[in-house]
Amino acid sequence: MADGAGVANDGGNDAYLTGLYAPVSQEVTAANLPVVGELPARLDGVFVQNMPNPAFAPGVGHSWFDGDGMVHGVEFRDGTATYRNRWIETQGLREDRAAGHATYIGSLARPGAGKRHKNTANTDLIWHAGRLLALWWEGGEPYELSLPDLKTLGPYDYNGTLGVGLNDVPVNALGVEVIREVNGCCTYQHDKQRIHGMFLLLNPRVVI
Repeated sequence: MADGAGVANDGGNDAYLTGLYAPVSQEVTAANLPVVGELPARLDGVFVQNMPNPAFAPGVGHSWFDGDGMVHGVEFRDGTATYRNRWIETQGLREDRAAGHATYIGSLARPGAGKRHKNTANTDLIWHAGRLLALWWEGGEPYELSLPDLKTLGPYDYNGTLGVGLNDVPVNALGVEVIREVNGCCTYQHDKQRIHGMFLLLNPRVVI
């Protein structure tokens, strides 16, 4: 799917815009994909993957970690497969689209080179409390996506209780659902609606 059409680097590192790193330039929906063999008729669900994919020519200091989040999904239903890819409509991406160009510098840029730390929601996907959430490696608001169309529903702050961002590494230890946040992790009440505890994550295998 990588084509990189219309994307060049403005003074950054072109190594992250070519080959396997080349961005996808379009959102696509492709139904009734060719199947080698047979898909079980009872296979009903969606496989999803998140990855960096710059929507505009990146600014100085661009690295692979800086591309806008794009989710790719294959929906399986009634023995058929449908592919979709969608950009995650983050606040930073909306700012870029309003300006008509990239407005943030990359993570490899020197301090003072421009606006940085854009929450691209490009790193991980988790299914938590009945919601598909896209996370960012530096820690920020998770973005909720709908299934199977992969539409961005907006930031999700756990009913106003999320005072800090989540990073991209969810942890499930000893059956206790947790999400790691920068230097710690958060646990949730049984109804998974409100954060009720926070503690330092020293060893995920012994968190209880």
